[in-house]
Amino acid sequence: MIDNISIRYGWENALCWALQAAQALRYMHYLRFSEYVHRDVKPANMLLDESYRTLKLCDFGTMKKINPSCDYGTSVYMAPEVYDNKYTEKFDVYSWALSLVHCLERKSPYSYCRNEIEIEHAKKNSEYYKLSTEMLSQNEIVSQFIHNLIKMSTFNDHEKRISIDDIVKSLGTFMEHFEIPSIQMKQISCKFHFSNFVYNILIFLIMYSHNHPVK
Repeated sequence: MIDNISIRYGWENALCWALQAAQALRYMHYLRFSEYVHRDVKPANMLLDESYRTLKLCDFGTMKKINPSCDYGTSVYMAPEVYDNKYTEKFDVYSWALSLVHCLERKSPYSYCRNEIEIEHAKKNSEYYKLSTEMLSQNEIVSQFIHNLIKMSTFNDHEKRISIDDIVKSLGTFMEHFEIPSIQMKQISCKFHFSNFVYNILIFLIMYSHNHPVK
């Protein structure tokens, strides 16, 4: 659907889908299958209902307990550390972020690369993925938040990446704070709990956006 430009949607829709995917990954990483990773997070493994609101993560046949030799996945969405046999749950964070990039840009990340070798080279020679898209809000804070969310989720150094739990809390709070239409929130069954901890994450991301503008 995201590659079909005849189907129109906005950044709000993309963030709602991304939040639901992140919630599914958090359930797998922390609540149900500790030390397991999905290994193949990508738009093709995310299913939408007929209303295009409710998202389900699928294809758990690739799920595996973390170990240094579980290098599996789709090269475009694969985290750069896998090429060096370094594997943690942050692999799924990277793949999740590039899936959001695909939804926002409406084209595959690294589409300028001609083959997997060029994709690997591009990943290893950039500090993080630089989002370039027209599908963003005209609100500068919203735009910078999305850019920095992608940045902090795709750092080449996996130890610098935020966790999927941080993503769920900050993205959920961000959407509530900027009042994504309540009818849309209800229909996609997003539930948010506003706490001081989550509020601090939101403030951190907004301040980070102001102090580290994306170039």
